[in-house]
Amino acid sequence: MIRTPSPKAKVEFGDPQPVRVSAQVHPEPVMEHDRATALPVEPKLRDFSNPTHPQNALYNTLKEGFPPQASPELLAQCTAACYVAGIKTPDDLGNVFGNGKTILLQSNSLFASNALIDMTHATPSVQESMQQVQQHDQQLAQAHAQFQARQAQLAQQQGPALG
Repeated sequence: MIRTPSPKAKVEFGDPQPVRVSAQVHPEPVMEHDRATALPVEPKLRDFSNPTHPQNALYNTLKEGFPPQASPELLAQCTAACYVAGIKTPDDLGNVFGNGKTILLQSNSLFASNALIDMTHATPSVQESMQQVQQHDQQLAQAHAQFQARQAQLAQQQGPALG
C-alpha cells in the first residue's frame, strides 16, 4: 500500500489510465578515481536523496508516503518520472495511486503531466534514473538552443524592426 504523500493527496488502488511520461533532474557529477589505476571513473550523479539536490524535497515527500520497504531505486525512479513530467516540488504532487502493476503520480500543476511507473519491469538503479534525467535535460537544452538559433535566423531575415 502506498501512503499519502501530502495532506492534499489520497491513495487509491485500481486500474489508472494516465498519460505515460518519463523524468528530468539537475545532476551534479562527482568525480571518483579507481584506486587501482588512479584514473578517473565515470562520475556519479548527485542523487535525489542528497539534501543539496533541488528535488530532495520531492524525493522525501515520496519517501514519507511510500511503505518503509520501498527501495531507494524505486524512490529515485518515481522522483525522476515526476520531474520529467513537470512535477518538481511537493506542492506539484497530487494523489499517488498503486495497484501492484503501476504507480500513478498525479500532478497538481497546470504545467505538468501525470507520471506512470510500470512495476512489471525491473526497477533501474539510482544512477540509471539519474542518467535518464541527465539525458532528458540535455535534450531539452539542445531543443532550446535550436529554438533560439531559429529565432535569431528569422530575426535576421526580417531585418530591423520598425519603431
